[in-house]
Amino acid sequence: MVLELPGSHAPVRRTQLQDNIEAGLIILGDGARVRYWFCSHHLVEGGDLGATLFRLPDGSDLWMDGYFCCEMDPPEESLVSVAALRSFAAPKDGQSP
Repeated sequence: MVLELPGSHAPVRRTQLQDNIEAGLIILGDGARVRYWFCSHHLVEGGDLGATLFRLPDGSDLWMDGYFCCEMDPPEESLVSVAALRSFAAPKDGQSP
């Protein structure tokens, strides 16, 4: 079941898995599809920042530690293309939520 969470951008389709991992599909502005899995820092112990795994259209993975707090909610300008998503994620990787 895919849910549209309040405040989510239209190109992001998401659901909560049984273990509270958020999973979804991002349809980028250029039509490319990116799958993702997000674990909030609230679900882990020891000061872990949480993480997001993006599975890119070419099959490669883009990891991003931290930044997102309770849901994966990127700014709209990062949802234009894979290059835009990479440009958004790189400087945010490792930032505390």
